[in-house]
Amino acid sequence: MKRFWGLTPWMLEITIVFSYIIHKMLDVYIIAGLLVLNAIIGYTQEEKASKAVELLKKACK
Repeated sequence: MKRFWGLTPWMLEITIVFSYIIHKMLDVYIIAGLLVLNAIIGYTQEEKASKAVELLKKACK
């Protein structure tokens, strides 16, 4: 959920709202899809990094 907090996600969310208000539905779908895709990619990268750190900690013991 923290992937949707911050200056850039907030600007994109505001853009989604404005696009919806002016009935630019294609823009709404594209921006929302990219926002969700970015959150998914960020989450998977963070998980991989956490696993790598744990392996490094185990290897240094």
